[in-house]
Amino acid sequence: MAKKYFWAVRLLGKSSLFSGFLLALYGLSQSNKFLVNVSLGLLAAGMMMMAGSVYHVLKSRGTDKGPSEWMRPGGDTQ
Repeated sequence: MAKKYFWAVRLLGKSSLFSGFLLALYGLSQSNKFLVNVSLGLLAAGMMMMAGSVYHVLKSRGTDKGPSEWMRPGGDTQ
């Protein structure tokens, strides 16, 4: 079930990181403390989503393989 939603989690993570950076720049330029706090929350949420997505991708590839196996482009070819 969770395997087919990796793209959605990565997309939400990237969009929250992007909007967090934009809000931080706007909040800092306007001296708006509320926008800076909201942007920090978006940045933290985006980092958590991206880290969770990377963790689940690595977990789904299996832990019995060494790094040279799961880092090879093309996946399992043997």
